[in-house]
Amino acid sequence: MIMESGDWLVGGDLDVFDRITWNDGLDEFRLTPRELRARFKELQVEMQRLKQTVIFLHF
Repeated sequence: MIMESGDWLVGGDLDVFDRITWNDGLDEFRLTPRELRARFKELQVEMQRLKQTVIFLHF
């Protein structure tokens, strides 16, 4: 339905929320993409992008 409506843009004010915490003991492991990149750089991890193709068989 959205694709059939053609090209369109949405504009307006942007509200940025604070980080959501779940208080389940795992919040320290929920990192933003920026924090992950910084952590990988700190650990000197070489990044590689992989694409996994999944073929579903239907009978």
